[in-house]
Amino acid sequence: MNTVVRLDLVMKRYTTLAPMITARSGHATAVLDGKLFVMGGYNNGSLSSVECLDLETGQRSAMAPMITARSHDGAAVLGGNIYVAGGFPLDTAGYLVESFDAATN
Repeated sequence: MNTVVRLDLVMKRYTTLAPMITARSGHATAVLDGKLFVMGGYNNGSLSSVECLDLETGQRSAMAPMITARSHDGAAVLGGNIYVAGGFPLDTAGYLVESFDAATN
């Protein structure tokens, strides 16, 4: 799927946002500096692609891909970087952690 919706907890309302560039499932997400990053996922195989949605402007852009294609991965923000860990396939992605510097792409 490439549909993205936002839930406003105060207004209890969903809003549809710009669709993802690449349809995917089982992806990791992280928010950094007002931007939503989507990393990896699955679409007829594990993906290495990364995309960014600027939550203020609504603009979506492709970012530098991850080194390792992975799906069902996890992500966290620490010290201004996004860290992506784990996922499938286990033999290539399951034991690796990658760091993404959004400031330099």
